Amino acid sequence: MQTLLILCKRRDIPSLLDALEDWQGTGDTLLHGYTGKQQEGFILMQWNGHIPERFRQMQLAADPGIIDYLIVDLSLLPVIPPPATA
Repeated sequence: MQTLLILCKRRDIPSLLDALEDWQGTGDTLLHGYTGKQQEGFILMQWNGHIPERFRQMQLAADPGIIDYLIVDLSLLPVIPPPATA
């Protein structure tokens, strides 16, 4: 499972959400909004599996409205068990 955080220009959130609907077959938009300090936009998405390379090239790298992005592969994170109770 992979999670994607997109940072974008505030004014581009509606148009990016529309463009991302084409990719909804494999990824789900979990949350979108604006950052607290700079008031830039963000979109949080999640994929069951890996984010398609075609999506990375055609959408993330090519779109001028996207400032930056971060991909986290949740399957690589260690599972931390809850603390034992006495």
